[in-house]
Amino acid sequence: MSSDKIMLPVLGMKCQKCVARVTELIRSTPHVANVTVSLENRCAEIDFQPGTEVSLDTIAATLEGAGFTTAPDSAEPSSMEAAAQSGDDQSLETLRFPIKGMSCASCAAAIEKRLGKLAAVKSISVNLAGNFAQLRYDSRQVDEEAIYAEVDAAGFTAVRDHRQTADGRGTEELKLVLIAAAGAIPIMMLMFFQCSAPQPYGSMRLWRPSFNSPPV
Repeated sequence: MSSDKIMLPVLGMKCQKCVARVTELIRSTPHVANVTVSLENRCAEIDFQPGTEVSLDTIAATLEGAGFTTAPDSAEPSSMEAAAQSGDDQSLETLRFPIKGMSCASCAAAIEKRLGKLAAVKSISVNLAGNFAQLRYDSRQVDEEAIYAEVDAAGFTAVRDHRQTADGRGTEELKLVLIAAAGAIPIMMLMFFQCSAPQPYGSMRLWRPSFNSPPV
Protein backbone atom coordinates (compact mmCIF):
# COMPACT_ATOMS: atom_id res chain seq x y z
CA MET A 1 0.00 0.00 0.00
CA SER A 2 1.73 3.15 -1.21
CA SER A 3 -0.91 5.75 -0.31
CA ASP A 4 -0.23 7.72 2.85
CA LYS A 5 -3.90 7.64 3.92
CA ILE A 6 -6.68 5.08 3.52
CA MET A 7 -10.23 4.57 4.75
CA LEU A 8 -10.72 1.01 6.00
CA PRO A 9 -14.21 -0.40 6.79
CA VAL A 10 -14.43 -1.99 10.25
CA LEU A 11 -17.49 -4.05 11.13
CA GLY A 12 -18.47 -5.45 14.51
CA MET A 13 -17.98 -2.35 16.67
CA LYS A 14 -20.83 -1.65 19.09
CA CYS A 15 -19.40 0.66 21.79
CA GLN A 16 -16.52 3.00 22.60
CA LYS A 17 -14.57 0.12 24.11
CA CYS A 18 -14.63 -1.53 20.70
CA VAL A 19 -13.43 1.71 19.12
CA ALA A 20 -10.56 1.91 21.58
CA ARG A 21 -9.63 -1.71 20.89
CA VAL A 22 -9.62 -1.23 17.10
CA THR A 23 -7.58 1.96 17.46
CA GLU A 24 -5.02 0.16 19.61
CA LEU A 25 -4.72 -2.76 17.18
CA ILE A 26 -4.24 -0.59 14.10
CA ARG A 27 -1.85 1.79 15.85
CA SER A 28 0.37 -1.15 16.81
CA THR A 29 0.89 -1.95 13.11
CA PRO A 30 4.33 -0.89 11.82
CA HIS A 31 4.49 2.36 9.82
CA VAL A 32 1.09 3.60 11.06
CA ALA A 33 1.44 7.27 12.00
CA ASN A 34 -2.11 7.98 13.13
CA VAL A 35 -5.56 6.36 13.15
CA THR A 36 -9.06 7.71 13.70
CA VAL A 37 -11.85 5.18 14.22
CA SER A 38 -15.51 6.17 13.74
CA LEU A 39 -18.20 4.11 15.41
CA GLU A 40 -21.00 5.83 13.47
CA ASN A 41 -19.38 5.33 10.04
CA ARG A 42 -17.93 1.92 10.95
CA CYS A 43 -14.55 2.72 9.47
CA ALA A 44 -10.99 3.65 10.34
CA GLU A 45 -9.02 6.48 8.75
CA ILE A 46 -5.37 5.44 8.79
CA ASP A 47 -2.38 7.70 8.16
CA PHE A 48 0.85 5.96 7.24
CA GLN A 49 4.38 7.22 7.47
CA PRO A 50 5.42 8.80 4.13
CA GLY A 51 7.19 6.51 1.69
CA THR A 52 6.31 3.26 3.48
CA GLU A 53 4.63 0.16 2.15
CA VAL A 54 1.90 -1.36 4.33
CA SER A 55 -0.20 -4.43 3.58
CA LEU A 56 -3.87 -4.07 4.38
CA ASP A 57 -4.06 -7.83 4.72
CA THR A 58 -1.91 -7.55 7.83
CA ILE A 59 -4.25 -5.01 9.43
CA ALA A 60 -7.33 -7.01 8.40
CA ALA A 61 -5.89 -10.20 9.89
CA THR A 62 -5.11 -8.39 13.14
CA LEU A 63 -8.65 -7.03 13.41
CA GLU A 64 -10.22 -10.37 12.56
CA GLY A 65 -8.13 -12.02 15.25
CA ALA A 66 -9.78 -9.69 17.78
CA GLY A 67 -13.29 -10.43 16.52
CA PHE A 68 -13.80 -7.59 14.01
CA THR A 69 -14.05 -7.73 10.23
CA THR A 70 -13.16 -5.46 7.33
CA ALA A 71 -15.76 -6.98 4.97
CA PRO A 72 -19.34 -8.25 5.36
CA ASP A 73 -19.41 -11.65 6.98
CA SER A 74 -20.17 -14.55 4.71
CA ALA A 75 -22.64 -17.16 5.80
CA GLU A 76 -20.64 -19.63 7.86
CA PRO A 77 -22.13 -22.96 8.83
CA SER A 78 -22.44 -23.24 12.60
CA SER A 79 -21.54 -26.88 13.15
CA MET A 80 -19.72 -26.56 16.47
CA GLU A 81 -22.77 -27.23 18.61
CA ALA A 82 -23.81 -30.19 16.48
CA ALA A 83 -20.36 -31.70 16.79
CA ALA A 84 -20.42 -31.27 20.54
CA GLN A 85 -23.83 -32.90 20.97
CA SER A 86 -23.44 -35.76 18.48
CA GLY A 87 -20.40 -37.34 20.03
CA ASP A 88 -19.85 -38.76 23.47
CA ASP A 89 -16.06 -38.54 23.36
CA GLN A 90 -14.69 -38.83 26.87
CA SER A 91 -12.00 -36.27 26.09
CA LEU A 92 -14.57 -33.46 25.78
CA GLU A 93 -14.71 -31.33 28.90
CA THR A 94 -16.87 -28.40 29.98
CA LEU A 95 -15.20 -25.20 31.14
CA ARG A 96 -17.01 -22.21 32.65
CA PHE A 97 -15.10 -19.16 33.83
CA PRO A 98 -15.75 -15.43 34.50
CA ILE A 99 -14.56 -12.75 32.08
CA LYS A 100 -13.83 -9.14 32.99
CA GLY A 101 -13.98 -6.20 30.58
CA MET A 102 -17.09 -6.94 28.50
CA SER A 103 -19.43 -3.98 28.01
CA CYS A 104 -21.65 -4.86 25.04
CA ALA A 105 -22.85 -7.70 22.83
CA SER A 106 -20.00 -7.06 20.40
CA CYS A 107 -17.49 -7.84 23.15
CA ALA A 108 -19.18 -11.17 23.79
CA ALA A 109 -19.30 -11.91 20.06
CA ALA A 110 -15.60 -11.10 19.70
CA ILE A 111 -14.71 -13.62 22.41
CA GLU A 112 -16.97 -16.27 20.89
CA LYS A 113 -15.42 -15.76 17.47
CA ARG A 114 -11.85 -15.91 18.76
CA LEU A 115 -12.39 -19.04 20.85
CA GLY A 116 -14.47 -20.61 18.08
CA LYS A 117 -11.41 -20.55 15.82
CA LEU A 118 -9.68 -23.07 18.09
CA ALA A 119 -10.06 -26.51 16.57
CA ALA A 120 -10.35 -28.07 20.02
CA VAL A 121 -13.37 -25.95 20.96
CA LYS A 122 -16.58 -27.70 19.95
CA SER A 123 -19.12 -25.23 21.35
CA ILE A 124 -18.85 -21.80 22.95
CA SER A 125 -21.34 -19.49 24.61
CA VAL A 126 -20.46 -16.12 26.19
CA ASN A 127 -23.00 -14.63 28.60
CA LEU A 128 -22.78 -10.85 28.69
CA ALA A 129 -25.23 -10.39 31.59
CA GLY A 130 -23.43 -12.93 33.75
CA ASN A 131 -19.92 -11.99 32.53
CA PHE A 132 -18.85 -15.58 31.94
CA ALA A 133 -18.06 -18.04 29.15
CA GLN A 134 -18.98 -21.70 28.92
CA LEU A 135 -17.50 -24.03 26.35
CA ARG A 136 -16.90 -27.66 25.44
CA TYR A 137 -13.40 -28.50 24.29
CA ASP A 138 -11.11 -31.43 23.53
CA SER A 139 -8.64 -31.63 26.41
CA ARG A 140 -6.24 -33.64 24.24
CA GLN A 141 -5.69 -30.67 21.93
CA VAL A 142 -5.78 -27.67 24.24
CA ASP A 143 -5.60 -26.93 27.95
CA GLU A 144 -7.43 -24.37 30.08
CA GLU A 145 -4.52 -21.91 30.17
CA ALA A 146 -4.42 -21.73 26.37
CA ILE A 147 -8.13 -20.85 26.36
CA TYR A 148 -7.60 -18.16 28.99
CA ALA A 149 -4.70 -16.76 26.95
CA GLU A 150 -6.94 -16.37 23.88
CA VAL A 151 -9.43 -14.31 25.91
CA ASP A 152 -6.62 -12.13 27.26
CA ALA A 153 -5.23 -11.63 23.75
CA ALA A 154 -8.62 -10.31 22.63
CA GLY A 155 -8.34 -7.48 25.15
CA PHE A 156 -10.34 -8.97 28.04
CA THR A 157 -9.43 -10.73 31.29
CA ALA A 158 -10.14 -14.39 31.93
CA VAL A 159 -10.40 -15.11 35.66
CA ARG A 160 -8.17 -18.11 36.33
CA ASP A 161 -8.85 -18.66 40.05
CA HIS A 162 -12.65 -18.65 39.69
CA ARG A 163 -13.06 -21.98 41.50
CA GLN A 164 -11.01 -20.88 44.50
CA THR A 165 -12.79 -17.52 44.53
CA ALA A 166 -16.22 -19.10 44.54
CA ASP A 167 -15.27 -21.61 47.26
CA GLY A 168 -13.76 -18.89 49.40
CA ARG A 169 -16.81 -16.67 49.01
CA GLY A 170 -19.12 -19.52 50.01
CA THR A 171 -17.02 -20.38 53.06
CA GLU A 172 -16.98 -16.76 54.18
CA GLU A 173 -20.75 -16.43 53.79
CA LEU A 174 -21.30 -19.63 55.79
CA LYS A 175 -19.04 -18.32 58.53
CA LEU A 176 -21.03 -15.09 58.78
CA VAL A 177 -24.30 -17.03 59.00
CA LEU A 178 -22.97 -19.21 61.82
CA ILE A 179 -21.71 -16.19 63.76
CA ALA A 180 -25.08 -14.46 63.42
CA ALA A 181 -26.90 -17.61 64.53
CA ALA A 182 -24.63 -18.05 67.55
CA GLY A 183 -25.30 -14.47 68.64
CA ALA A 184 -29.06 -14.86 68.27
CA ILE A 185 -29.38 -18.03 70.39
CA PRO A 186 -28.68 -16.38 73.81
CA ILE A 187 -31.16 -13.60 73.03
CA MET A 188 -33.88 -16.09 72.10
CA MET A 189 -33.27 -18.15 75.25
CA LEU A 190 -33.44 -15.05 77.45
CA MET A 191 -36.76 -14.03 75.88
CA PHE A 192 -38.13 -17.56 76.39
CA PHE A 193 -37.28 -17.70 80.10
CA GLN A 194 -38.68 -14.23 80.71
CA CYS A 195 -41.99 -15.19 79.14
CA SER A 196 -42.29 -18.58 80.90
CA ALA A 197 -41.16 -17.56 84.43
CA PRO A 198 -44.06 -17.17 87.00
CA GLN A 199 -44.82 -13.60 88.02
CA PRO A 200 -45.20 -12.82 91.79
CA TYR A 201 -48.65 -11.65 92.85
CA GLY A 202 -47.35 -8.42 94.32
CA SER A 203 -45.80 -7.39 91.04
CA MET A 204 -49.04 -7.69 89.13
CA ARG A 205 -51.13 -4.62 88.72
CA LEU A 206 -54.81 -5.42 89.12
CA TRP A 207 -57.43 -3.08 87.78
CA ARG A 208 -60.45 -2.66 89.98
CA PRO A 209 -63.43 -0.50 89.04
CA SER A 210 -64.34 2.43 91.28
CA PHE A 211 -67.91 2.62 92.57
CA ASN A 212 -68.22 6.13 93.91
CA SER A 213 -71.77 7.09 94.89
CA PRO A 214 -73.03 10.34 93.47
CA PRO A 215 -73.54 13.10 96.08
CA VAL A 216 -77.06 13.39 97.63
